[in-house]
Amino acid sequence: MNHKKFIKDRYDKTAEFYDRRYREIQELKYKIILEKISIKHNQIILDIGSGTGNSFLYLDKYNSFKYGVDFSIESLKTYQRKPSRENSAQLICADIEFLPFKKDIFEIIFVVTVLQNLPDPRNSLKEIKQICQHGGLIVLSLLKKKFGMERIKQILDEVDLLPLDIIDDEKCEDIIIFIENRKS
Repeated sequence: MNHKKFIKDRYDKTAEFYDRRYREIQELKYKIILEKISIKHNQIILDIGSGTGNSFLYLDKYNSFKYGVDFSIESLKTYQRKPSRENSAQLICADIEFLPFKKDIFEIIFVVTVLQNLPDPRNSLKEIKQICQHGGLIVLSLLKKKFGMERIKQILDEVDLLPLDIIDDEKCEDIIIFIENRKS
């Protein structure tokens, strides 16, 4: 079984209890992120790896156009069954390395605790860079136990992404990186 299929199957099998297990951990990441950024009216936002929709608990209060992408159909179905969706996102089941969007469409892209699941995150980052508008914001969170700071800087440099800010909060299991998309 290839690595992607293994990861997809794991998320499909755990979708029903994912929130109980990870909600608090993910909550902390979104609180840190949303304290640092400003979301404006009608912005087009993409959450890659949206899974069971935890990010939308925070993003629904903004009057923006929200899209969620995940390759676990069961995770997306779990989100759709949640009763408290106020301003629901459009959901798409897709692979992060083959995103079904035109270039330069999104103003903000969140990629929270996703890249550690990929054999080579550079391919996905190149794809993300293409669909993010010039001057748009890319927010990455990367598991500290999988990515050291030197490796993160090397990967970002190889795909020509320059961080605006990096947060390494001791309470958070991830390093959070804010990037303004400057296309080369």
